[in-house]
Amino acid sequence: DADSGAAIVTGAAGDPVANGMRIGLSYANYPDLSDFGFGGPDFSDQVTAGTNAVPLFYETGLNNAVGVRWPASLNKSRQGRTVFLAFPLDAVPLTGASPNNRVALLRSVVAYLAPGADGIGTLTLNSSRYTLPSRVQVEVGDSDLAGTKTLTVKAFSDSDAAGITVTLNESTQPGVFRGVFTLIKNTDPAATGRLRAKNGDVIRIEYVDATTGGAVIRGSATIDTVAPTLALSPDVEADYEEATVSWNTSEPTDGLVEYGETVRLGRTAYSSALDTSHSLTLQGLAPEHLYYFRVLSRDQAGNVVTDDDQGHFYTFSTLTPLNLPWSDNMDTGGTNWMVVDADGSQSTWKLGVPHNGQETEAHSPPNAWGSNLNGGNQDQIETFLVSPSMNLSGGNKATLRFWHSYDFSFLSEFDILNGGELLLITNTATTPITLLSLTDDQSRWLEEEIDLTPYLGHVSYLAFHSVLFSFDNLPRPGWLIDDFSVEIQNIPAGAVEVTNNIAQARFVVSGPKNIAGQSWHFVDSNVPAGSYTITFGAVPYYETPAPQNLTVVAGQRTTVSGIYAITDANNNGIADSWEQQYFGGVAPSHPGQLDTDHDGMTDLDEFLAGTHPTQADSKLQLSPPVVFPNGSVQVNWASTLGRGYRLVGSNDLVHWAPVTDWIFAAGLTASANLGPEALVEKLFLRLEVRE
Repeated sequence: DADSGAAIVTGAAGDPVANGMRIGLSYANYPDLSDFGFGGPDFSDQVTAGTNAVPLFYETGLNNAVGVRWPASLNKSRQGRTVFLAFPLDAVPLTGASPNNRVALLRSVVAYLAPGADGIGTLTLNSSRYTLPSRVQVEVGDSDLAGTKTLTVKAFSDSDAAGITVTLNESTQPGVFRGVFTLIKNTDPAATGRLRAKNGDVIRIEYVDATTGGAVIRGSATIDTVAPTLALSPDVEADYEEATVSWNTSEPTDGLVEYGETVRLGRTAYSSALDTSHSLTLQGLAPEHLYYFRVLSRDQAGNVVTDDDQGHFYTFSTLTPLNLPWSDNMDTGGTNWMVVDADGSQSTWKLGVPHNGQETEAHSPPNAWGSNLNGGNQDQIETFLVSPSMNLSGGNKATLRFWHSYDFSFLSEFDILNGGELLLITNTATTPITLLSLTDDQSRWLEEEIDLTPYLGHVSYLAFHSVLFSFDNLPRPGWLIDDFSVEIQNIPAGAVEVTNNIAQARFVVSGPKNIAGQSWHFVDSNVPAGSYTITFGAVPYYETPAPQNLTVVAGQRTTVSGIYAITDANNNGIADSWEQQYFGGVAPSHPGQLDTDHDGMTDLDEFLAGTHPTQADSKLQLSPPVVFPNGSVQVNWASTLGRGYRLVGSNDLVHWAPVTDWIFAAGLTASANLGPEALVEKLFLRLEVRE
């Protein structure tokens, strides 16, 4: 994130690594470069936890994560575990009260990354607070017991002093054992695998480490059945294609917003960070639309509060942008434009008659916008001229035109930077797109024409960014803008259909409209007529199809196919280069149905799925789902970049039907969110993959 700095960090509540830590950081080892504009000595950064990761440390007093760990659950995936700190480790004091020192922090991190290493037993719970009923997950690490398959722990509560015995099974990681038991109300009848408790109880789990002389390793948690409350109704700040919903809770909770264009809702935004102040951005909205929503918060124990305006649901409306075509000759005032200046900028965009040392009148007099409208000596400028929001829709071709005059010449050997750029901004979550860049250039009034067709379908802003940095204070004409217009046209279009034989196939179609896509079947039905070229991306172990030329005719569909082939000397359906990498050669007698690592997947399956054929824990499998307060779930799995995945469901293990569309993996993990309506009673899920 853009913010930086962390003077004091606080561990996330209940986290197996950082719970209970509050550490004041010292940056004595780092230089203070703030006098030179580079900041410091605190160079810590703010980060956002991605899919399946959770915040580990926060900047004290703020909801800014400065550390994360992965995965979120105690289950160890085949990729292992990761702890990332966005502050320097040597900023943590070496000595001091435990656990707020470097030694205690490192010990806790190592215990999470390698539980039970060197035969030193560790015991971890998946939370430090539970509601009733709940399932408690216990993990014990003890490398001395590798290969023993099972071990037992004892669980007690204030309401059940006799306790219960819990059996843990060895995981795929030798010496790491996991098991679960259920917490029930103290008024419920006793049962195997169930520990009775009441609100306010402390539960204790004990493991006797016989290999270290009978040492008792303990873990504990608190029973909390009191639901959080909301102080006030949620607050909404709506834009054109997104809205931010904010609310406060009486205790640290996660945050979920369910929203949609009807009271059936259907869409969600979620943050796992536990805090009392919540702010979630809803993206992908349509301009000038009414939306319904409600908020849900769940505390660390799992108690949920829902605010749906007493069953009526809250509402908000997105803003109405300018409809196109739109033009501005700059002579009717600048009320639709916005100017934003950086700190220290000696000049700002102004509207008026130019006298900048290069022009004495506007392109269409009297007025133009100028970054240094009246000229004069300058050595530091950073100013943005931002257009009104424009709805790039209603046609299949968009064109921007404007006139400008500029002088970004380097006038001195002490000039460091002098230039301008035109940026397209679609929303706050997307990096601005540079449409035009000018440096060390000079021109009198010149018309510019830019194709905005690739950005159709979004509400967009255009920003003229002028910047100067020099150690010489000299006359600078800057940048002048006049006669601005954006138009939308409906040009007779055709369709382009691209077919491939593998999901990993990526391609780029270049021509009057640029198209990028992936998968075995792609159709764009709004392609301007003209000549195009399609180029296919390389896929490991496959031969890349050659580029092709195609002609799009209005009213017709043009189909192009890219077939990715493999070299397969032993005819087992597996690419020889893949066999060479994993087996060291291509054996004539290697059948595709052989299961080398005995993990239930044939070698051909492993090739198609992108998993490792000689590692049993590398296989296509679903991780335990993450359950949200509203009953929906997030299903996660280890993925291979570029492959297509989908979930199919069944009620009887006989008849199967898709419950998600095909999902294309963008990294090592992928996920799908399923609403309560998809999770009917006794629903079984199966994961499918396409190469």
